[in-house]
Amino acid sequence: GESPGQVWARQRPKLNRLLMEATWHVPYYRALAESRKLPSVIQRQEDTAALPILTKEVIRNQGLALVSEAFPRRQMHPNATGGSMGGPVHFWCDEHSSLLAIIGEKWGYSLAGLKPGDPLGALWGTLRFAMYWRESCRYPFQRLVANQVFINSSRMFSRAQYVVFQMA
Repeated sequence: GESPGQVWARQRPKLNRLLMEATWHVPYYRALAESRKLPSVIQRQEDTAALPILTKEVIRNQGLALVSEAFPRRQMHPNATGGSMGGPVHFWCDEHSSLLAIIGEKWGYSLAGLKPGDPLGALWGTLRFAMYWRESCRYPFQRLVANQVFINSSRMFSRAQYVVFQMA
């Protein structure tokens, strides 16, 4: 395997490229850089201590300021965590990341011994599948064929009880 020094030599340029891209394209990180709260370059591993921690509070307060301006907004849809640790965290994602989450979900089901077509019901409290609800009957039909029923419990509450996302 690689030594820690070799790993750092491989990771440092990638980290600096990510830092540069975030500063150029993400309003939240651009503002941090302009206020000198974000280092412009990372030279040593110790320099990573100066990177700001992305907390739930920052995600809740910054919203679209955390989304790259280089990413087409029309390809994004709202999503949220389940809120089991003190309230849901709302964020944006694209179809690719949603499909990766579904793949992970299927893998988890297989670890639990479920096979494709086994009956499955779930009460879900987030907007996770919002991109599919916008596409006529594709999502319900896929679940029907797979012998699965997912009930979006967030729709059981009044609109005043959850955040309605709007594209900027």
